[in-house]
Amino acid sequence: MTQLGSNTQLGSNVQVGIDPNFNPLWFSGCVAWFDMQDPASYVQAGTVSSITNKASGVGWTSAGASQPMYAAAGFNGLPCMSFDGVANKIISTEAAVVAAMANNNAVTVFSVVKSDDPDTTNGFFGVGNSGVVSNQTKKYGTTTGGTGQWALMTVDNAGTSVNLLSTASTADANNHVVEIFTSTSAGTILVDGAAVGATGVAYAPSTLTPDRCAIGCRPDSSPDQLWDGQIAEILVFNRELTAFERAVVRTYLLRKWGIADPTPLTILGANCTQWQRADQGVTLATGVSQWNDLAGGGHHLTQATGGAQPAWGSTAGPNGTPAITFDGVDDALYSPTPTRAAPGTTPTWIWIVLKQITWSNAERIFSAGNSSSQITLAQIGGSPGLASYNGVTSNTNNGLAVGAWGAVQTYFNNTTADYIQVNDLTPTTGINTGNNGLQVGMWVGSGLSTLYSNIAVADFVTANVLPTTEQLAWISAYRFLRYLF
Repeated sequence: MTQLGSNTQLGSNVQVGIDPNFNPLWFSGCVAWFDMQDPASYVQAGTVSSITNKASGVGWTSAGASQPMYAAAGFNGLPCMSFDGVANKIISTEAAVVAAMANNNAVTVFSVVKSDDPDTTNGFFGVGNSGVVSNQTKKYGTTTGGTGQWALMTVDNAGTSVNLLSTASTADANNHVVEIFTSTSAGTILVDGAAVGATGVAYAPSTLTPDRCAIGCRPDSSPDQLWDGQIAEILVFNRELTAFERAVVRTYLLRKWGIADPTPLTILGANCTQWQRADQGVTLATGVSQWNDLAGGGHHLTQATGGAQPAWGSTAGPNGTPAITFDGVDDALYSPTPTRAAPGTTPTWIWIVLKQITWSNAERIFSAGNSSSQITLAQIGGSPGLASYNGVTSNTNNGLAVGAWGAVQTYFNNTTADYIQVNDLTPTTGINTGNNGLQVGMWVGSGLSTLYSNIAVADFVTANVLPTTEQLAWISAYRFLRYLF
C-alpha cells in the first residue's frame, strides 16, 4: 500500500512565495502596491532609496538618513524594509493615493508588518498635509493603550480626532497581515483574518485634505510617529473590498509571506468536525482504502474491499489538484465514528468540492447516518439537480452542471433556513429538510452501501455550526485560490 502525505504545493508554508493564481491588480481600485518580494520594483544598496508603486508605476523615493534598511531575509527569511523608528520614512505626493485617503472615503489597506516596538504610537502607512502639524492626517499602525493596540488614527481639518482602535487584542512583535477597511461611516481592523476589536465601528473623518502620503510615518509638516519594525508589503484600494475579495487578498499575503496557510480547518477552528482533502492522508491499495480526517477527530473514511475502492488521480481534480473518483457501481468510503445530534439541537454544515461525472436519479453524494432518513445530498429532480434530505427533500438546486467542478454546501438546522448552494450562487432554501436525530457514521459516494454515485471529490468538510459571513467568504477564497473557480 502507498501512503500519500502532505504534498508540497503552492501556498503552503513549505513553499512560500508569489502565488501565480492571483494578482492584486485583478481587483479594481488598487491604487498602491509595494512588494518587497519583487526585486525589480525597488532600488537598494544596503538601504532602500526607491520603491515603485506597482499599481501605477510611480516611484517613491527616500534620501540619506530617511532610507530604511534593506533586510534580505528579515521577514520569515524573505526580503523586507526595516525602519528604525527614528528617521526612516518614504514620502510621496502621488495624487491617486492621496485622493483615496481624503475625507471619509471608503478604503481598504493591507500591510504585511512586524513591529519592534508595539507599545508606542507609530505608523506603517499614513497621509498628511505638509502645511500643518497633526491636523489633516490619517495613520495606520499602532498606538499606546497600556499595551500596544492596532489603530487607524485620524485628525481632521478642525483638529478633531476620530480613532479606530483594536480593543480585543494587542499589537505584538510577531509577523502579521494587518487589514483595515472603512466605509464612508464605519471601519474594522483584522489581524491575520481575526477581528481585533468591534466591527463596523463608527468612523467619519468628513473633512480631511492631505497632500502627501508615506510609508513608515505620519507625514504632516513635521513627520512623526515613525515605524519601528519591518514592512514587507502594502496594498491600498480606493474602496471597501467585499468580504470575498478581502479574504482572497488576505490568504494570498498570509501564504506568500509564510505567516499561515488558511484551510477550512484553520478558518472554522474547533467547529470543523471533519475534513478530508485528496492530496493528504490517502492510502492506496487496489484503490483508496483510507482517506484520513485532517481535523483531528479520527473520522477516517475507509473501504476494505478492493473492488469497491475509489480511484485516486494526482491531477484529476480542478486546477490539476488530486481527486478521488467513485465509479457509481460499488465504490464508497465510510467512517463509523461521526455522531451528529438532530439538526434542531446541533446544526450540520457540509461543504464538498465535487464533480458529477454522470447523473442518475436518487444516487447519493454523501450520507450521514445509519438509516434511510439520514442527512443526505443526492441527485434528485432531473439532471443536474441536487437536493438535501433529512426526512424531507429540499428544493432542487441545478447549479452544478454534469462534468463541471463546483463547491456544494448544505446546511441542516431544522428550519426553512436549511439550504443547498453551489459556489457563490444564490442558495436554494425555504424548506425544512427535517430533524431526524442521532446521525451515526458518514458515507461518501453512496448511501448505506447502496445508491452509488459516479462522482469525483477533491475536498470534504463538515462543521457543527453555520460559518459566519466572514468565514464563508474565506472558504470561498480558499476554493478560488486552490481550485480556480
